[in-house]
Amino acid sequence: MVLLSFLLLFAPNRMDVDELRRFYDVSDGDFARFLSSVKKTILWRQKYGLYSPQELEAWVNMVFWHGSDVMQRPCLVIRVRLAAALTSNGQAQFVRAVVSQVEYGVLNLLDAEHPQMTVLLDCEGLSPFGFPVTTFRSCAILLQDHYPNRLGCLLVVRLPSVARVITQTLFQVLKPRTRRKLMIVGEDYRAVLSRYFEDLPPFLGGNCSCSKCSNEAETVGKTTSIDFRDHRLNGSSSDFERCVGSSLYTNQEHVKIVVAGSLLVWLCVVFILAVYYHQLVFPQLYYRTGS
Repeated sequence: MVLLSFLLLFAPNRMDVDELRRFYDVSDGDFARFLSSVKKTILWRQKYGLYSPQELEAWVNMVFWHGSDVMQRPCLVIRVRLAAALTSNGQAQFVRAVVSQVEYGVLNLLDAEHPQMTVLLDCEGLSPFGFPVTTFRSCAILLQDHYPNRLGCLLVVRLPSVARVITQTLFQVLKPRTRRKLMIVGEDYRAVLSRYFEDLPPFLGGNCSCSKCSNEAETVGKTTSIDFRDHRLNGSSSDFERCVGSSLYTNQEHVKIVVAGSLLVWLCVVFILAVYYHQLVFPQLYYRTGS
């Protein structure tokens, strides 16, 4: 207990008694594991630089808070396709933006009555092989380790069928208690979302007219301006547009390579099976006995 009291002197603002109880709950009563996880989070928070609310404005088209679900849990919306279009450096900063939004939500939106959030991943327009698995795996690991039991529900909507197979590698890193909160919704996503939300953004088929959705409607087609070279905001969108454009071209090339490689593998498998079957049916053509 002395060590824990000492660690709390350097703990982030959100590390109160309720937060410690969440760490203890996910440690399954193992005090050594609990102490280790708290220490890990405190050391991580001292080194991990979060974006300020002003800096997060640059990411508002990709990750943002939008109202609450029917259980009054604040909802964090993430638009996967826009994140997938970023370069590797941009995606690393996107992870930082997601974590920063979660930190903001924990400090300003969640409370003792509503301690959990709902996360909505919108995959509209995503190519079959375009899901940024590595990026979201990094998000999942950070949020599971440092924001325990803050997730109430994880909704993944409009995910292409082929991408569902690819994302299994992502879902495998989720802890069992987190996987139980996961729901993947297909074409009937509107009916499902209507059971969870009273107001949805227009791009999800809703009629919300809040200031955020109104601004979204006015800025359709505009690009957020971020300079990924020095991790600062930039007044010009040219760097970001080049970044997104080059990344889209790279993603398209990767899709072509993956598809071509898959076809070659299948052709090899079919050829091997055909030869094997031919040997079974016509063994005399391959094995000659002496006369």
